[in-house]
Amino acid sequence: MIKEKDAIQSAYEQYFKAPLDAGEAINYGALDPFVPSLGLEDSLTTALSSCCGKAKDQRGSFDNLVIGQFGEALEAKIVSLEKNIADEVSSASQMQAEIASVETQTERDSVSAETKLSELENAVAARKASEDALRKASEEWSAFEPGVQEAAEHLNVQDALRMDFEEGALKDFFNLRDNATPVPLPVEEEAAIAGA
Repeated sequence: MIKEKDAIQSAYEQYFKAPLDAGEAINYGALDPFVPSLGLEDSLTTALSSCCGKAKDQRGSFDNLVIGQFGEALEAKIVSLEKNIADEVSSASQMQAEIASVETQTERDSVSAETKLSELENAVAARKASEDALRKASEEWSAFEPGVQEAAEHLNVQDALRMDFEEGALKDFFNLRDNATPVPLPVEEEAAIAGA
């Protein structure tokens, strides 16, 4: 659009406006490529070639009307292209801002994803370390468990012996002590004590 606008504006200034201001004939051949894009009526387009080929003093009112319409159409086309270019520039600027925003968000998401990936890797490493510690503890327990069972069995045996002792000899001892009645000494011991 910029190239088209520059081309039509340059042609308008050089081949339409300058000759028109000087009262000379307009160079229609140089302007002809732009005529289809102007949206002129067919009757006006047909008359353009002959009207533009006349100098100011040779033109009649119809010629001036046709040339006036042609000039207005060229100017309107230039204004339309300028507006379209401005709109496109504005749209492009907006798109660039949106692209920048998306790129910024993408960078943030990428950093967030890298952080989450790092956290995941740390969690996986921590889990592996925990599993290793559990496996080691299980192995140690497997090696230690027979000793614990043996000690428990020994404790049960000793506990049974203790209970037998408490229910047997110790109980008899306490009963005898608590019911202490003098036990008669055998006769030989009495005589020995008495000095016989």
